[in-house]
Amino acid sequence: MILHLVALAITIRGKQIRTLASFFILLYPWGRENELEIVFDSKTGNVRRFIESLKLPEEVPVVMIEPGLHILNPFVLVTYTTGFGNAPATTLEFLKSNHVNLKAVAASGNKIWGNNFARSADIISDMYGVPILMKFEMSGMPDDVETFKERVQNIRYETHRTK
Repeated sequence: MILHLVALAITIRGKQIRTLASFFILLYPWGRENELEIVFDSKTGNVRRFIESLKLPEEVPVVMIEPGLHILNPFVLVTYTTGFGNAPATTLEFLKSNHVNLKAVAASGNKIWGNNFARSADIISDMYGVPILMKFEMSGMPDDVETFKERVQNIRYETHRTK
């Protein structure tokens, strides 16, 4: 369940005196704490299609990055690469306040960019010291889907094992 608090501004005599920023908070049912989540960012739809192709059970939390999103549980990030091998600004902004719970990163890219293929995974891995789960082209192939699921399961096991 997501609770979204809307921006509120109080104006007196034409002067704004107080503003509450819009933000999202994820609320979890009891017993769901520390569950590994999948958080993703998608611009052209490739990452969103990859996430959809995973066909994850409903009980696995999957959340798309929105401005002000705060994740309270451990998560795997799936993002895209933009420009000439850059991490998306929306992803980097999200990670400023959420990197503590980041466990691994996966990225989409296009192999025509050579060494810059899915380079956002390298950037985020270096910035936050987390492993690269995988890199996949565009919206991924069936083998990519299976590899992702297996690797997430391994992280899920390690997350629970080290509690």
